[in-house]
Amino acid sequence: MTHTPNPADRAAVLPAWLCLMLAALLGVGVALIPAAPVSADDHRDHEHEDEDDEEDFDFEEEMEEMEFFLVEVEQYILLLEIVEKYHDIVADPAAAGVAAVLKVEEFTEDAEEAVALLEDVLQNAGDPAVVRAIRLTLVDRYGDLDQPAKAREQLRLLIIGEGEATQ
Repeated sequence: MTHTPNPADRAAVLPAWLCLMLAALLGVGVALIPAAPVSADDHRDHEHEDEDDEEDFDFEEEMEEMEFFLVEVEQYILLLEIVEKYHDIVADPAAAGVAAVLKVEEFTEDAEEAVALLEDVLQNAGDPAVVRAIRLTLVDRYGDLDQPAKAREQLRLLIIGEGEATQ
């Protein structure tokens, strides 16, 4: 039995992760701010050092590095979103079946081969959503093969819901 995560649990995890990333970003930003002198004497003693530090500190370069880091963080967040969506698809038999129907064209040579495969699996499809996805794809493939009567029949079955598997 697979564990389907509660959406509320995911919502609690992601903000915590984002909070950690923001804290890290703020820490980097704070590290870039030069410390203020403690007294006027220290200020006079360190006046020349501050000028040297200003020459060494390239704000634009630091901003470019920060922007690069932010792009990497955004890409990582997008990757996590893709993984989460993929998990949602494979955890749901109907969604996985529909995704498989969408892949048929990629792995068949032509419309005739796609139709043969889809007609074969239609007889054994166990989920109404998968049956509808197969029928919709068959409508398109029959159109490609100039078989409008077969396409209309699939449309008719879709509209009336006939021939759908029951759970």
